[in-house]
Amino acid sequence: MVMIKDSELAETLQTTRLRLQILTLVRSVATEVLDTTGIQTAVDHIRSGCPASPEADTITQRSSPPENLCSEQWVARLRAAGVIDQQTNAACRH
Repeated sequence: MVMIKDSELAETLQTTRLRLQILTLVRSVATEVLDTTGIQTAVDHIRSGCPASPEADTITQRSSPPENLCSEQWVARLRAAGVIDQQTNAACRH
């Protein structure tokens, strides 16, 4: 979890990336770079109370979930990694 203070958030809202340096339990430093593109839009949406969009209504009215929860690309990657079809089907079907 990363917590950003108000002043840091204000600065982050003006950038397109955020570089984090995290001290781990084994005393090493991990560096991550987060893409913050669109964060201003997300914060504005949260501050406005997260009103639902027309697209959200369409999504919630879907009659049934998709049969396959995994993309074809993901299934191909699983197969390439040696995951057998039975395991892939069990993981990707509801």
